[in-house]
Amino acid sequence: MTFVFPSINGTVKPRERSGHVAVHYDGYLVVWGGYCNGEEQLPGFQFLGDRYHPSNEVWLYCIETSTWKHVETSGDIPPPMSGSTACVIGGKYMYIFAGHHDEGPSSTVFVLGLNTFVWQNLTERIQGNPPSDRDKLCCWTHNDLIVYFGGYGISPDPDKVDESCGFFTFNASVEEQFTDNRGWNSHMFVLDTEHLTWSQPQTKGRAPTPRAAQAAAKLGNIAYIFGGRYMEQRRNDLHAFDMDTMEWSGSIPTTGNVPDGRTWHSLSTVSDKHLFLYGGFNNQAEALDSQYIVCRYSGQLLFNPPKAAQVAPKEPSYITLSAQETAGQRKNINNIPQNL
Repeated sequence: MTFVFPSINGTVKPRERSGHVAVHYDGYLVVWGGYCNGEEQLPGFQFLGDRYHPSNEVWLYCIETSTWKHVETSGDIPPPMSGSTACVIGGKYMYIFAGHHDEGPSSTVFVLGLNTFVWQNLTERIQGNPPSDRDKLCCWTHNDLIVYFGGYGISPDPDKVDESCGFFTFNASVEEQFTDNRGWNSHMFVLDTEHLTWSQPQTKGRAPTPRAAQAAAKLGNIAYIFGGRYMEQRRNDLHAFDMDTMEWSGSIPTTGNVPDGRTWHSLSTVSDKHLFLYGGFNNQAEALDSQYIVCRYSGQLLFNPPKAAQVAPKEPSYITLSAQETAGQRKNINNIPQNL
């Protein structure tokens, strides 16, 4: 697999951003939200600060023509946010959940019709106990269900969270902002988009530790979670969750050239047997552009370099991780929020 920097046709394109969401819809990548660095001015002062992108717009990238299109949306427009999750349900509805805005983390649910570009705020219409306010969580879909896991935010109300379905750990670091009532969680919530209900499933097995800014993707009925931050450590553990049996795998043993612990990376399904792991932010405060292909053969997983021709073993008995990570691939980025 080779990375290609596409030649963009036309002059219209979005501004740089991070903390945004992107989904695939009908030959387009749909991009919403996130933040960028902007200049702030006060009398006698000028400095750089982070600012959110407008929330009433989406950007569409046409994969076939390599062009960008700016679209203004209407309806119940969400507040500008970063660190939200997004997925597509029913082939034409983009669900946005949680995220961080000017007043802190949130637990709102907004839906954008991708054929009308009209927003609906479903937050008050959903029955059941919702997740606590948070951002930097992950999600995956299963039929009409959206499964949410983890994140960073405020302490949940114990009367509304079944503690048997996960844990919450306060952030006690003296170096972090907002350490009063915020922390990491390992809660799993399920949103039934057909009946508009929240639920907390009873699961089996050993779940991941509380974490935020992890990445998730699904092969068949198995969801995979990699990395994320817990306490002071950006992790590199891999977990699987079986949607049929509702059972966690525990941390899956890995060998070989194991990827660095990381946050804010991506994990994407690229075929019925392959996941693609890319980028992230490591424990040395570096942004990564390393890439990994995750191959599933005979019920097992094998992590391979994307450019190497690999032959899967007939009877793999363990998971091997290897990567194509050369000198010069890592870039220092100083303006990324540290509470990831």
